[in-house]
Amino acid sequence: MSSEVDIKEVIKIYKGALNYLDLYKEEVNNLNVFPVPDGDTGTNMYLTFQNAVKVFEVNDPKTITEFGELTAKGALLGARGNSGVILSQILRGFAHGMAGESNIDGRVLTKCFKEASGVAYKAVRKPVKGTILTVIDGLYKGAEKGYKISNDFFTVLEESLKEGQKALDSTPELLPVLKEAGVVDAGGFGLLKIIEGMFKTAIGDNKVLDTQIQVLESAIIDESFKSLEDIKYSYCTEFIILDPTETNEEIRTRLDDPAIGDSLVTIVADGIAKVHIHTNRPGQVLEYALGIGSVTSIKIDNMKEQFKNKSKKIKPKEVRLKEYGFVMVVPGPGLGKIAKSMGVDAILEGGQTMNPSTHDIQEAIETVDAKVVYIFPNNKNIILSAEQTIELNKDKKIVVIPTTNIQQGYAAILAFNEEMKPRENQKLMKEAYKDIKTGAITYAVRNTTISGLKIKKDQILIISENKIIGGVKNTEEAVLSYLEENLEEQGLVTLYYGDMVKENEAMKLKEKIEEKYKDIEVAVYDGKQPVYFYFISLE
Repeated sequence: MSSEVDIKEVIKIYKGALNYLDLYKEEVNNLNVFPVPDGDTGTNMYLTFQNAVKVFEVNDPKTITEFGELTAKGALLGARGNSGVILSQILRGFAHGMAGESNIDGRVLTKCFKEASGVAYKAVRKPVKGTILTVIDGLYKGAEKGYKISNDFFTVLEESLKEGQKALDSTPELLPVLKEAGVVDAGGFGLLKIIEGMFKTAIGDNKVLDTQIQVLESAIIDESFKSLEDIKYSYCTEFIILDPTETNEEIRTRLDDPAIGDSLVTIVADGIAKVHIHTNRPGQVLEYALGIGSVTSIKIDNMKEQFKNKSKKIKPKEVRLKEYGFVMVVPGPGLGKIAKSMGVDAILEGGQTMNPSTHDIQEAIETVDAKVVYIFPNNKNIILSAEQTIELNKDKKIVVIPTTNIQQGYAAILAFNEEMKPRENQKLMKEAYKDIKTGAITYAVRNTTISGLKIKKDQILIISENKIIGGVKNTEEAVLSYLEENLEEQGLVTLYYGDMVKENEAMKLKEKIEEKYKDIEVAVYDGKQPVYFYFISLE
């Protein structure tokens, strides 16, 4: 066994650590003291780390430096919750330690832990002892100890685990609320599991290490909080600012005010600012953010409502799951209302210009109390993200119906038969959406050539089965051209008009179609979708 690891081995180690954390994320969740959104520490850390792994898998880094940069960026963009943000900074610190190195030995690994500790502390305005920060300090202390023994990667990693365990064991003594609850810090436990997973993968060993933490079932402590008075600021607010015009210190100075909120975590790196804060005025915070850049990935949770819900102490066995449920991605609010009327349980707004992530889809799944959950991505770029949720759910069966547009999604769910088994329904729904023809009308944003077809900017585009088949001057001409090309023996034409089309315009188009095609029934619905003037379905 070599005393250092190369890029291929590092990639393997990170993937192994992610899989190992997956085994323990529910135990991490059960260590949470505060039963609110930020309390899903294990899930948040897992999804953050998962996004880091996803990024380097897609980009296939060739050097240690490139690998570190990709994992840091992936973790930052995928960071969820306080624990996820801090973990992203630990991974960013690791990236700093890897920079310029060809392989990782004991010296480089020690540098990684040192950088990770420093960057993580800088990310938190008011560091608290007894948290994940204490554990990263312990890991760094152990790495230094190991490096004095040998410049061996495995020795340094093993010694870091030993000291990390000691640091984790000390967290209840450093933080009274942990001692009262009889638990160790959840974030620290999660971090140690990541490092433990790295070590196990590196040595190819599946046996339990001496450093493994024993988690008691009694560690779940929702009952340690008796009232809502402990929640001073109601809204857990997170967002990303693209290309911010202010520095990290300036953002912190502006938001680090008791009149605004607490639990502030801010990071600015690579043209991205990640902000997490608990506040009673999320609108005020977002208004400030909009003034210094473009804001995206906004997430606001009412922690008092979450407290009320989680404080009911309903045990999993008392939750009655229905047999099946549905999650559907829709590109417009009107289309979402239609989906709800068809029995869809959870709606995710998204589409060609706004693909929901695996985490977004996973959150929707968690709201559906069903044994089997069917997912309709309704876009080819969302299918893979939906399929990744299959591995995230152990207590629910996930069935992804690979629909590529909203019309297919509607056709599929209408074909659902509750008397059939999931595999039979999957086949039935696929057959149903393949029996219809679908189209869309939108506009060109640039001059281009596609499959020999020359397209001019602002031209109205005709799309058939997700392929551009022509470009014309106006939307009415586009719809009629689509019908001329695709109508055969179908008896129903359904038009879903978007937010750029007025109702009277859609109704006039309906009349023209019925006048031209005497035997065709035309149905019109307000989809309120952006970008697309019309979605069309023929059946």
